[in-house]
Amino acid sequence: MFCREYIVDMNGSRAATAAGYSKKTARTQASMMLTKLNIQTYLKQLLTKPIEKLAITAEYVLGNIQEIGERCMQAVEVIDSEGNPTGEYVFKENGALKAQELLGRHIKLFGEDAADTSRPIVIMPTVKIGDAEVSFDIGSEPDSS
Repeated sequence: MFCREYIVDMNGSRAATAAGYSKKTARTQASMMLTKLNIQTYLKQLLTKPIEKLAITAEYVLGNIQEIGERCMQAVEVIDSEGNPTGEYVFKENGALKAQELLGRHIKLFGEDAADTSRPIVIMPTVKIGDAEVSFDIGSEPDSS
């Protein structure tokens, strides 16, 4: 019962209490149980089953992050309360930046384990305004001529 409760929110004290241990000893009991190999093995099985069942893969997650980032980088025309275009456009930079951060972390672009940054990184977001698409070349290697 402890393991099934633990995977709900990864809170050992709460899981131990739900499994019948007293609130006074729940933290200690949870700590002891989480060090046991058989408990760790069972927790791993419980945690991987939903992922396998849903067919969630790294490729799927990264693809979604990329798609969200691209959607956030599109300029979206603002519509008024009556459904008429206002002539203004919105760029959702928070979502775009978070998506880029997550992808950058995945390829170890940041921090001590950063990938080789000596090669140029070219980012070319495309912004759609009406029927026209405009691409911006950001971060390419400077022209050395």
